[in-house]
Amino acid sequence: MGIETYWVTGFEVKRVTKVDDGAGSWTEQLAKVVDTAGRLRPLNGNEILGNEKLNLITSHRFYCPIIDVVEGDYIYDTVKPRLFEVKFIKNPMDMDDHLEIDCLFKKDHQAFTPVPIPPEEDLEEEE
Repeated sequence: MGIETYWVTGFEVKRVTKVDDGAGSWTEQLAKVVDTAGRLRPLNGNEILGNEKLNLITSHRFYCPIIDVVEGDYIYDTVKPRLFEVKFIKNPMDMDDHLEIDCLFKKDHQAFTPVPIPPEEDLEEEE
């Protein structure tokens, strides 16, 4: 019995893309990359602390088949509209059987708007 027997449908991988706003500028929005099945579970305390030692702030782990996903993408749960930012992707023992994706709960998808990080020079001026 493989891990895929525990997967459920209803997940999407989303990626931030730039879209022309029609006024000569660009806006960022999430675009669906792929639909997938998988299993999402919260991390336990030891897993969270282990990731923090690697400078990764994570809250959940998503198990899924091999799909097109990169760090910085988002996992969207379509059943319970929740959004998770992909922080770290593992292919256990490089067997190409499944992925284990550590991610961070962000918020309700409808309230999500990507915010660009200001350059470090701007941060120094505010202080």
